Amino acid sequence: MAVGSPKDRDRIVGEYHFALQNGTLDGRPQRYGSILFSFDGMDEMDEVHGAGTGTLQDDHLVFTLMCHQGDDYTFEATRRS
Repeated sequence: MAVGSPKDRDRIVGEYHFALQNGTLDGRPQRYGSILFSFDGMDEMDEVHGAGTGTLQDDHLVFTLMCHQGDDYTFEATRRS
C-alpha cells in the first residue's frame, strides 16, 4: 500500500493479491490505527468488489476483505524479526 499525494495524505491507495484474486484498493485511516477501504479487482475471470478493514496492533495485522454479495476473507499476520 502507498500513501496518496502530499496534498491528500489521509488517503491510502494500493494493490492486493490473494490466491487468484487481485485488484486495487482505496481507503482512509480510521481511529486507533485501523484503515477502512473499498476494493475492486478480478477473481480468475470474475469481477469482485467490496469493502475491507485493516488493523495493526504492535507486530500483528488483521486484514479483512468483504466481497459484495460474496464471501468474507480474514487474514492475520505477524511481523518476522
